[in-house]
Amino acid sequence: MLPQHMSTGMSESELEPSHGRNRTRAGRHAGTLGGHLAWGWFRHFPFWAAGVQGVWMCLAVMLATLGVLGAESRVFKEYEVKAAFLFQFALYVEWPASSFSDAQTPITIGLLGKDPFGDFLRKAIEGKTVNQRKLVIKHCANLDEARQCHLLFISSSVQKSLPRILAGLRNERVLTVGDVEDFASQGGIVNLVVLEKTVRFEINPSAVERAGLKISSQVLELARIVRDSPAATSP
Repeated sequence: MLPQHMSTGMSESELEPSHGRNRTRAGRHAGTLGGHLAWGWFRHFPFWAAGVQGVWMCLAVMLATLGVLGAESRVFKEYEVKAAFLFQFALYVEWPASSFSDAQTPITIGLLGKDPFGDFLRKAIEGKTVNQRKLVIKHCANLDEARQCHLLFISSSVQKSLPRILAGLRNERVLTVGDVEDFASQGGIVNLVVLEKTVRFEINPSAVERAGLKISSQVLELARIVRDSPAATSP
């Protein structure tokens, strides 16, 4: 059994692990020293043979590159890493069939609030598919648009409205992702946190169940499990 608090991270390399259906070439990477060193090792790793747990274990190694950067570069790189995380979550989450109109319906990754990713998210999903579905990015102006997404990153710029936003998305078939304190305990599904200069993630299993989604059990083993706060359980 792997420890629940184990860090799992990604560098600037944009990788799609293969689990029988998705096998693509790694994408471009940023020009940092740490990135170049990591890329040389990472690009040759046989991900198709590693399985889900092996892939996430290897991704954990990459987070050492965050620690050698200056403050400004670290923030810059942090969202490059988090963009890659969003793609990884799309790979290992199963949405109900009713979430898609037909076999060609893309997976929509929504952004609510100020976009912190710049061009990183577009690069992370560019040319990639998940179960033969394309991925598209949607900038959401309100909750109605957010409900139309499959995966939704809720920016820290709307943190003051977070309880209202999560209440409005309760029971929707949307994988909510954030990166602010207590995001998961307030009813969000995945929270990306930076601890000891590494990006880690928390998952709220109750929120996953409410959304009618399924997340790989091996991914859950690598997450820090968070439970609902009393306020999050209120109707």
